Amino acid sequence: MLTEMYVEGANCSTLDSAIVYILDGKCHTYSDFGIQATLNANKSITVHQGVNGTCSETDNSEEIPSDMINSDECIEDSMKVYSNFGVEANTTTNSTTNTANSTTNTATNTTAGSTSVASTSAVAPTIAILVSMIAHTIFAH
Repeated sequence: MLTEMYVEGANCSTLDSAIVYILDGKCHTYSDFGIQATLNANKSITVHQGVNGTCSETDNSEEIPSDMINSDECIEDSMKVYSNFGVEANTTTNSTTNTANSTTNTATNTTAGSTSVASTSAVAPTIAILVSMIAHTIFAH
């Protein structure tokens, strides 16, 4: 899962950082805290932040509804979430073809694992998928 974190109060207009989480339900330790990210049966994602490296005490917990994942929508005025693990992309890609006599507009819903028309609205989910796959390869031990 790729989480883009934005400056608070800027309605996701100023990127602050990006964080990759593995959706394996295990506690991953970062200095003095732990993160546990889980893909739920309803395709939502739950992220628990523990106050220590064992995730035994939860400091913060957040459930991200499936319709907000891969949607490019601003969540709580400060983040966007993308994933490739069992979650359909909620983005719509658009292309326009101009010919001498006509204009054709095509909109294609993009779902994980399918082919679609490429446009800039598909860039963030594509990057999220690539980063997630790299992180999964590196940390899957």
